[in-house]
Amino acid sequence: TVAGGKYPHLCRFVQHLHAGLDHSLRIVSVERDIEASIRSLQNRSEKHRGQWFAVDDEACEVLQRSLRDHRDNFIASHPEVPVFKVEFAELVTHPEQVVRNLIEFLGITPTPDEIQSAIEHVNPELRKFG
Repeated sequence: TVAGGKYPHLCRFVQHLHAGLDHSLRIVSVERDIEASIRSLQNRSEKHRGQWFAVDDEACEVLQRSLRDHRDNFIASHPEVPVFKVEFAELVTHPEQVVRNLIEFLGITPTPDEIQSAIEHVNPELRKFG
């Protein structure tokens, strides 16, 4: 069985994931300009003021930089863990190719409908912050 999680906060828990999963851990690292990533989170927070996950601009910046640093530090200190790096711009421009490369990296065999669903899940409008 393959289990996967997609949530940026997992970067802060990667040591625990590694301890539990050991050699079966695989990392998919989405590479995006940090300033664009910060602006995206700030925009999401602004749209959802009053929600538990909405924070001020400074907190968005601190959080995004912290998540990036935890991810990068773990990857640098654990060269034995397989990493698939996804360029954010490539994902939103060529989602089909990125999804197919990801399938190969993970060694999974999704159905054609699952593949199409993954491709269609990519929102090219997300690129608005670069």
